Amino acid sequence: MKPSKLLIIDDHPLYREALQGSLTARLDPEVLTVEVASSVDTALQQLKDDTQSRYEVILDIMFYGVSSLDYIQQFKALPHVRKLLVLTSLDDEQTRAVCRDHGADGFISKNESTDSIFNTISGSLGHRSDHKIRLTQRQMDVLACLMKGESNKLIAANLGISEQTVKIHIGQIFKELHVSNRTQAVLEARKKQLIPSVV
Repeated sequence: MKPSKLLIIDDHPLYREALQGSLTARLDPEVLTVEVASSVDTALQQLKDDTQSRYEVILDIMFYGVSSLDYIQQFKALPHVRKLLVLTSLDDEQTRAVCRDHGADGFISKNESTDSIFNTISGSLGHRSDHKIRLTQRQMDVLACLMKGESNKLIAANLGISEQTVKIHIGQIFKELHVSNRTQAVLEARKKQLIPSVV
């Protein structure tokens, strides 16, 4: 089966390309490939030219004006468009309600972090991340200590490294697991079974 396509429609080239790059790095290319368009007209033409693929659309409505809401219905009317998420810098319940009334399946705020945007997209579209956890052996050692509830001082003593080095390793672990504290790191590590032997 051909992979579905995620089409990002946004007139801001830097944001559009950054979002494309971030999603491409995290989504499984065998399930979903990421494409972009700089305007609604370009996107509609692309969809008309490629009726063999299933599409999921992320539409920035801000630069088109109020009438842009009608485009939601145009995209959703196409038989090969599976879902449509609205992308906008407006983050209020009224905007969300209007978008839902016009047929949008979800809402993405540009004010969110990249991780939050990815989680919203993957959750709404039901796609899994292909992000590979890349930790060095020493970072895995530190992670195992974290899962035992050890303090930085104890980790440093057990591994024969400085507390500053421990902090650096923990920071990298947080980055790779996309978490912000020890508790989240431990929960995520257990979920991904990174250290299955640790209880």
